[in-house]
This record gives sequence, structure tokens and C-alpha cells, in this order.
Amino acid sequence: MIRNIGIAAHIDAGKTTLTERILYFTDKIHKIGEVHNGEAVMDYMEQERERGITISSAVTTVNWRGKQINIVDTPGHVDFTVEVERCMRVMDGAVIVLCGVGGVEPQTETVWEQVNRYNIPRIIFINKLDRVGADFYRVLKEIEDKFKILPIPLTFPVGEEKNFSGITDLLEEKEVSYSSDGKELFFSEISCKDKFIDRKNNIIEKLSDFDIEIMEKYIEGVKITKQDLLHSIKKLTLELKIIPVFCGSSLKNKGVQHLLDGIINFLPSPHYVKKLKGFNRKKGEDELIFVSEKEEFMAYIFKVRIIDKRKICYVRNYSGNIKIGESVINLTTGKTNKISKIYRFHADKREEIGAVNKGDVVGMLLKDGNTGDTLSKNKTDFILEKIEFLNPVISLAIEPFSMREQEHLLEALKFLSMEDPSFKYEFDEDINQIIISGMGELHLEIMVNRLLNDYKLRVKTGKPQVVLRETVTKESYAENEYSMKIEDDTLFGFVGILVEPLERSGVDFSNKIYFDYDNNGIPEKVNDFIKEGITEVFFSGFYSGVPVIDTKVTVKKVFDKTCKFEKGAFKVAAINAFKEAYLAASPVTLEPLMEVTVITPEEYTGDVIGNLNSKKAKILNVEAQGDKTRIICNASLSTLFGYTTVLRSITKGKGNFTMLFKRYDIL
Repeated sequence: MIRNIGIAAHIDAGKTTLTERILYFTDKIHKIGEVHNGEAVMDYMEQERERGITISSAVTTVNWRGKQINIVDTPGHVDFTVEVERCMRVMDGAVIVLCGVGGVEPQTETVWEQVNRYNIPRIIFINKLDRVGADFYRVLKEIEDKFKILPIPLTFPVGEEKNFSGITDLLEEKEVSYSSDGKELFFSEISCKDKFIDRKNNIIEKLSDFDIEIMEKYIEGVKITKQDLLHSIKKLTLELKIIPVFCGSSLKNKGVQHLLDGIINFLPSPHYVKKLKGFNRKKGEDELIFVSEKEEFMAYIFKVRIIDKRKICYVRNYSGNIKIGESVINLTTGKTNKISKIYRFHADKREEIGAVNKGDVVGMLLKDGNTGDTLSKNKTDFILEKIEFLNPVISLAIEPFSMREQEHLLEALKFLSMEDPSFKYEFDEDINQIIISGMGELHLEIMVNRLLNDYKLRVKTGKPQVVLRETVTKESYAENEYSMKIEDDTLFGFVGILVEPLERSGVDFSNKIYFDYDNNGIPEKVNDFIKEGITEVFFSGFYSGVPVIDTKVTVKKVFDKTCKFEKGAFKVAAINAFKEAYLAASPVTLEPLMEVTVITPEEYTGDVIGNLNSKKAKILNVEAQGDKTRIICNASLSTLFGYTTVLRSITKGKGNFTMLFKRYDIL
């Protein structure tokens, strides 16, 4: 049996350290690689090892108690949240890692929204309980308050902070301590039996609120066994009604084996996936497809890597199987590929295998394949649900040191954008300038460094620029009549358009226009002509010359006295009517608004808040966390360029911050 899981967390929660321990305790590696020493197996990129952060998701496979676990270790930094999104899209279960000090942090909430989007069962590991300021019970309350789900702790810490020595196992009713390398577990009787019994009874009461079988046994005084609890917790976890919680310190090798047991016991196997969400192109609508053992091969590409200019697609197989030498159809593009190589991954290492079976997460060497594509052996009208990626919020100009390198630079940028759909580039031939865009300063810095290190290209860069958007602030209606006589023929089109502002959506997806039609009885093709015309100008804007968002366009009137409904006439009339209505609707320019979380030593709190106020940031919350302070605020992205250096100066290198894109707004 297989488990496909993604491990995700806020930056610095200890996610990669936890993954390293999982590799060690499952005998996948025989020496632990520490993140702070740049030795982590899963952080295989040079940039990851230098910075001590995960940038690109990494895949590996381990075995635990006779079960195969396919693990995807995802980045914690918000600039690389697209990596988390596309990995969670194909996982059956998730492990959310929380810091025992930081608790539920902003990026954790983003990850939570992602796993909610795909209805993924999950468990939580509260890490770093050996740290000063760690509080297991405070974090439990945060889970319930912020995630709106019932946490069921199955292990409890023994001791606090520097005195943290092990865990109490709720199911086995034992205290557990560890050898220095964590491989040996020592079980002993629970030291505080009364408190433990109260905790266990409290958990049974909570389970009985959701599970009638547990409720009946509890009320009737029938002994509730370990198997009863295992069955109930798994059932309710898969139904997303509760979340099992484990605890420990991955750095100190404590609590990891119980988490592995939790993955096996409570997260689903691929056989649990009975139906897949997708789009039926023939019907033009979303629908569910049901899968079973007898279904033909159907898989999803969730990641692409370019290695030696060859495209290796990371694939999750949902049904059927395929072998080397067989052909696969990319249902998204319609092209056929012959399978020449299939790989099992362990971070950056690859092992060739002969076939892909149901539930496998593997790499395939494919000429035609991109993130979000559906693969099958047979042609079908159904494709699996694609991922919508946010547009970049920051850009900068880039150029090679010599024109001889420009062709190589453009090729490298093409490869980087294939690997990372949130990274964009554009070459303006008129001014001979290349603009790269991404999700933050760190994102672009990493990409520039990859050009230098991976592709051996020398480049010059300009200053970062905020990616702007525009929208309207009130309703406006306009009509336009287009009429042109060509020889004995007359082209005619009349269109009336209402433009309205929408509530700030907080997202900016490519090619997202909100259209509506009130012109009943008009041929469908006319609506398509009008939509095509407006689409052509929607993404260049009229006010600031940038794409339009959060705007609804309603076609109110359509008329053609010739009854010929010529495409060109209606496109021009629609463009002119839309432009007039848009400019009369008080358009404004929008900037990215970021939610910023600053962690600073307590003594610098006043100085940090003062600096944020000078940037016109709106302080949302200030709270103590041990000897540190967490400050949450909203600020314009343009005011945060270079803030890393500013914060280090204010806090003497002891402060850090993260920022999360919230929405575009008037600033």
C-alpha cells in the first residue's frame, strides 16, 4: 500500500529537518544532513544549501512498517508558494508542520487554504518543543481558533522548553524517551496518570460528538479499545472533521516515529481516491470522473524540471499503468509521446524503473508536457482540473553582458519559466529589453542566481518594479455604433456595455474576465465576437496601460440592422463601447498590498513599529512570543523593497520577516 503525502509549513518551522529525520529513521539515508550546515539531502540546489531554505519541491520514497510513502518536501517561503500549490494538487494527504514557538503563522494559513481547496486529509506535527517560548497547548488552541477544526492530540510533550525530554503516547498509554540519535525508543509508565486519564477521556468525548459508535460505547460504559480509537480517528480524519496532532523536536530526534505511524494509520492510500475533478471539453463544463482498478492510465503533470536541456515531467498516476516503450497522449495538447524513460526520485537523484502503477509519483522523460497537463493512453474529452497560478507582483529589467549571450539568456529564461509557472519573462524587440517577473524580491534574486550558477550566464539587472493593475470605481454605461460601407456591402454593429467594479478579489489570475450577457436571442457567435474584442484590450488597460482586474463587463444591447452579424463590426463596436464606459467609470491604479509578519526581539519592538509606521503600514496585531514580538501589518509592496537590510540594521541582525500577497488595492 502507498501513501502520497506533501509536507508543508511556514518558513523556519523545521519542515526540511523533519524530512531528513524521516529519511534517517526509515533507513533511506545513514547520516543525517543538517539544514544549517547546508547538508540536507532534500535541499539539493546550491541556492538552497547556501541560504538554508527550501526553494524547489523535492520528491522521495521511503518505506515504513511495510508501507511505501511518497513524500514531497515543499518550500516554506511565500515567494515559492506555487510549489506548494501544484504539489498539494496531486497529494492524497498532507503533514502540516508548526513551530512550537511561532504556532500558526501566515504562510501556514496559506498552506491550509491550499489543502482545503483540494479537500486533502491532513495531520499536524508541532515541532521545536525544545525551544524557549514553545507552548504545545497554546498552539493547539491556535489550531482550533484559526483553522476552525478540532485538533486531536495523540502525543503530548513530557517537559517544557529545555526540559523537553520525550512524549506521552495516548494510544499506547506510555511515556516515550529516546536515545541520542533517536533510533531507540524507551517506553515507561506514565508519571502523572490522573492527568493523562483526564486528557484521554476529554478526547474520547470530543470524538463521540462526531462518531456515534464511540458515543454509544462511552455512554454505556463499554471499554473503548485502541482499535476503536484508530478506526474512529482515521474515519473522521478522512471526512475532514478532525485533525490528529503529533509533537516533538525533529532536530533533537524526538517524536518522528510516531508521526510516521500517524501517516500510515490516518492518511489515505491512492485507492481512497474514487473520483477526480476535471473539465469535459465536449460538453464545455466541469464534471467528476470516477476511477477504479479497471480504468485506463490517467496521470497528471504537477512539476517540470529541465536537466541537460531535456524535460523531465513529475507525474502523479491516478489509475491504470504504463510501461517503457508504450505511448501516452497529452490530452491537454493532443500530442503523443513515446515513453523512453521513467524515474523514481530521491531529491536530485534518479533511479530508472520500468513501469508506472496506480498511485505512483514518478518522473517521465517527455518532449511535450507542462505543469497541469493530463496524460492518458486513449483519447478522451476529459482533462483533469488545471491549477490557476497568480500573476507576478514584481518585475525587473535584465540584460546579458554581451549581445552574443542574448540567445542563450532567452533559452535559459524559457527553461526557468517551464519549471516555475509563477516566473514570467517578456522580450520587447522594439527596445531590445527583457523583463522578468516573479512573486517577490527573493524569487527574482534566486532566478538571477540560477542564470549565473546553473546556466553560467553573466547578466545585468535593473531595480525591482512593482507590477501594477487597474480597475474601475463606479458603474458606467456606453454604446457604440460601427458602420462602414464597402462597395455595395455595409458592415454594421451596435453594442451597449455596462462596466461595474467588483469587490477586491485578492487574486490576479491570467485571462480572468467577468462577462455577462443580457442580449437574449442574439446568435452565440456574436457574443464570442464581442468577448474576443474586449479581451484583446482588457489586458493592456486604458488608464495606466496595465491589465484590468476586479471589473465586470455586461453586454446590455446588441443590434445589427443588416442581420449579417459581421465579426469585425462587432469587435470594433465592443472595443469602443468598452473603452468609453471604462474611462467614464473613474478608473484607478492598484498596487500589491502585502500582509507582513515581523518577528523581532522584544527590545526592538518600538523601533520596528516606528519604522513600519514611516512606511505607512497599517499595524494589525502585536503579540508577545516568549522573549520576542510578532508584529502583523499591511503595507504596500513598493515600500518594502530592501526591507531585509533595514530590519537587520534595526534589530542588529536578530529580526526576520515574511510577507504574503493579500490583494491589489488603492494605496
